[in-house]
Amino acid sequence: LPFFPIRSGSLDGSIYFFSNGPFEISSWEGTKVTLVPNDQWSDQIGNIASHEIQGLEFVGYDSFSDATEGFLNGEVDVVNVTTSQLSSDFQIPSEGVIDGKTRHITYGVFVNSESTSFSQVESRKALALGLNKRELLNMLSVEIQRGHSPANSWIPEGISGSDNSAGLALSGSKELATDYWARGQNVDGISIELLYSAEDSLHAELAVELKKLWEQKLPLQLNLRPEKPEEYFADLKTGRYQLAIGGWQADYPNAANWLHPFVTDSDENFLNFTDDKYDSFLQSADMANSRDERFSEYAKAHNYLIEEGVIIPILHPVSLALVRSEFSNAVNAMFDFQGMWTFD
Repeated sequence: LPFFPIRSGSLDGSIYFFSNGPFEISSWEGTKVTLVPNDQWSDQIGNIASHEIQGLEFVGYDSFSDATEGFLNGEVDVVNVTTSQLSSDFQIPSEGVIDGKTRHITYGVFVNSESTSFSQVESRKALALGLNKRELLNMLSVEIQRGHSPANSWIPEGISGSDNSAGLALSGSKELATDYWARGQNVDGISIELLYSAEDSLHAELAVELKKLWEQKLPLQLNLRPEKPEEYFADLKTGRYQLAIGGWQADYPNAANWLHPFVTDSDENFLNFTDDKYDSFLQSADMANSRDERFSEYAKAHNYLIEEGVIIPILHPVSLALVRSEFSNAVNAMFDFQGMWTFD
């Protein structure tokens, strides 16, 4: 991990670092690990010397109740929590608040553009028109509601290049979805399949609610197609689906990780999406002379992907934490890059 003690070496006369994050370990005693600023770190924004955080201490507890007791006793300022731990009888201490951070994961519906029913952009957009993600989230179980936020952006919040304007426009549109469906040359009463993983509770709940919503607003019959995980991933990878519920995450928060999979010649292009205009946005981003120019091209590519209706973003998972009120702003800023409360 980047905060492990720095170890340097050399290769062809050049010094390199195995790990050189903004913090380094100063002590590790029992369940307590203390980090201090790494004076050899210089990031793209500024040197660590200009940062306000002078120390971080991580403390391990055997149970959630021990951790909350430590919070009440002033031993710790942040306790990461799960949705199940936030049960109806959990009392938030007066000195604390529950904060949430959007994780770098997006769940949504993939629309196979090579499927006859969705070969026209109008048919694909009909699915997204008026699909209010907040209302959809409220139809799901309380535990899923607590652990997710509605998404209109394929690229998660906080990542440069993320832009939810196209998704918001479709979600809040007052245009008739049936008009778009008719323009897509689809007949009334057509039967469509929705693929999802049978062993994923989020997939299962979304499938049921999407079936209700789409059968209410469009002249179609939606057949649910649950599959075992290995079959589901195989069919998704090879494009054997019309609609599919799925998710995407990346090892690090770069907009390209959410966009490059869908260029025409990508091996990961499970959308079967082939579009020269989309490819050109990413080519321009790769050749950009500045960060601002690159992120601008990423935003164009992202909005085009949503406008073409091949992806309908629905939810982002949220990591939750009990935070001492006075440190809420500082902790939020500290975890902006990580996009999550824990290092798992």
